[in-house]
Amino acid sequence: MDNEEKYRSHQLLERFFVDVLNLDRDKAHEEAKKLSEIMSTDVVEAIDLLMQHPAFCPDGNVIPGEEEHPKNVTTICEMSMGEEGKVVQLGYGMGQRRHLQSVGLREGKVIRIKGMQPRGGPIVVDVGGIEIAIGRRMAARIFIERVSK
Repeated sequence: MDNEEKYRSHQLLERFFVDVLNLDRDKAHEEAKKLSEIMSTDVVEAIDLLMQHPAFCPDGNVIPGEEEHPKNVTTICEMSMGEEGKVVQLGYGMGQRRHLQSVGLREGKVIRIKGMQPRGGPIVVDVGGIEIAIGRRMAARIFIERVSK
C-alpha cells in the first residue's frame, strides 16, 4: 500500500469508527492509525462500500480516491442567507445522523438558509417546505454542495 492508499484507509477507518462504532474522534484517530498500516486493499474497499463512499473524514477532510466526490463543498455554518445547497454528508455519529434524518434532513436533499439567529443561535433551514432549526455545532458538521444559480 502506498502513502495515499494508507491515508485513504486511515480516513475511511476514522469515518467507520465514528459513524458505526460511535467512538470519539480522538480514539477513532488512534485506532485508525494502527490499523491503516496493516489493512488490505480488499478490506478498505469493503469499508468504503459499506459506508456508501463517504466524501469526508470526521475532521472534514476529503477522503481521496473517489472521482465523483462533490466539488464546491462547505458546511451549513459557512452559507449565507437565502443560499441553497445539496446535503452531501450528515456530520458524524449515528445518533446525530438519525436525529437529522428523523426531521427530514438527508443526503441528497436541497436546503435553503432561511434564518441565522444572532449570538451563535441556531440556523434555520428550509428542507422541502419544512423549516428546521439546527444548532451551530451540528450545522458545522453537515456538509453541503453549493447549488449554482
